[in-house]
Amino acid sequence: MQPKGVILTQAVAAAEKRLPAALEGVAAAQAALDSALINGADTRPTRTALAEAQKVVAGLRTQIETRQAQIAQRQRDRIDAAAAGLIAAAAAKNQALLAAFNFQL
Repeated sequence: MQPKGVILTQAVAAAEKRLPAALEGVAAAQAALDSALINGADTRPTRTALAEAQKVVAGLRTQIETRQAQIAQRQRDRIDAAAAGLIAAAAAKNQALLAAFNFQL
């Protein structure tokens, strides 16, 4: 099983890979709607297709943003944990030095 960070990174990459095709789908649906409007044809099917294509793009962007936020949070958590470890080590070293010189706060 892969670590969660790797899975999140792969999920972002997969969504980013699908995004250009989804954007092309929006452009094609928009072109079809424009054509229907120019020709005076019924625009309901093309409006529906455009809305669906836009939903796909919005979903992909949401996935990307969500996963990137999760990755950033994991990085912040690792930094916070490392900082806490450094603080604890420094406090222990400080106490050891104070004890070595019989000094108390």
